[in-house]
Amino acid sequence: MTIKENKKKVGIVTFHDAHNYGALLQAYALKHKISSLGYDVGFVDAKNEKLSGKYNIWPTIKTDRSLVVEAKKMVRLLLDFSRKKARYNGFNQFIDKYINTDIPNSLDSIVIGSDQVWNFNITGGVDPIYFGEIEGVSTKNVISYAASMGNGMKPESFTSEFRGKLENLNQVGVREKQLQESLADNFGVESVVTLDPTLLLTEEEWSEITPSSKQKKKYVVVYQVVEHPMANPIVDLIAEKLGLEVIVLTSKTDHSVSKSHFSTASPDDFLSLFKNAEFVITSSFHGTAFSIINKVPFYTMKFGNTVDLRSENLLSSANLLERHISDISEVDLDAVIDFENAEESLSKVREQSVAYLQSSLR
Repeated sequence: MTIKENKKKVGIVTFHDAHNYGALLQAYALKHKISSLGYDVGFVDAKNEKLSGKYNIWPTIKTDRSLVVEAKKMVRLLLDFSRKKARYNGFNQFIDKYINTDIPNSLDSIVIGSDQVWNFNITGGVDPIYFGEIEGVSTKNVISYAASMGNGMKPESFTSEFRGKLENLNQVGVREKQLQESLADNFGVESVVTLDPTLLLTEEEWSEITPSSKQKKKYVVVYQVVEHPMANPIVDLIAEKLGLEVIVLTSKTDHSVSKSHFSTASPDDFLSLFKNAEFVITSSFHGTAFSIINKVPFYTMKFGNTVDLRSENLLSSANLLERHISDISEVDLDAVIDFENAEESLSKVREQSVAYLQSSLR
């Protein structure tokens, strides 16, 4: 009789229920990769106070604000309710299908990240849950994987409180080299640069959950979380030269967002749009990542500030820094993107990242 070996239990702490494409897709990817390494893995349903309820379709009424302010929130919702509801349902369907929180309270390991879990602008300060301190959940091994500070990486963020919380971690994995250097310079903390989880999976693995394209014409995808002033002229140039339809995928929906924009896309729609595009213009890290994964020609818009850090690190690792541009004069539609070289370069970082997971999980 063969006794089935019990798998070790791993809980991931990240923004697992955010209605944000990058947040959900990186969460899915990290779970998929850890599961493939032989672990029983799910998401710890820990809630950050600032983020809790942020993605509910109905706004939270705050009694300490005037009735006028609260009334305006309700009016904005009602002016765009049909699109908000469609988007809300699409994200929740993805969460219900892929994001499981049914895991035990006693875990062999907790993995913090990926995503901007240490961006204290987002989390409202240093939140203990993103350092493994979670009421009712126990483990002897806490690691971070590709944790990021994003645009919150500034001198005033490196406090004694942050340093103290890092002591809870058995191993520290970060997404950006700049964060690795800052942790060393400010705290003397050693860390490992690890690849964003979305890039741990192959194009074929992403294809397994990507629906067929609904688009009948060839198109260029425009996806920006932070809008760049030169994006529109560049999009117009590329669409005209290549004869492409323009699909503007928005990171949110609001009554002020043009009705011609695709503001109701689910994470599944996001995957399909990027896989089947002829060209991508983006200012988003994950827009850049999925262009590379799918080997779709792209340009990533450069701002010249901390917004660039995540995309810059990825493009540097892929030897594609020439795709990071800030002006229309840098557009070269005759340039050939060496995606094979990019994949070869990223494969080295991928191997190191998987090795980090394998050695850190107990």
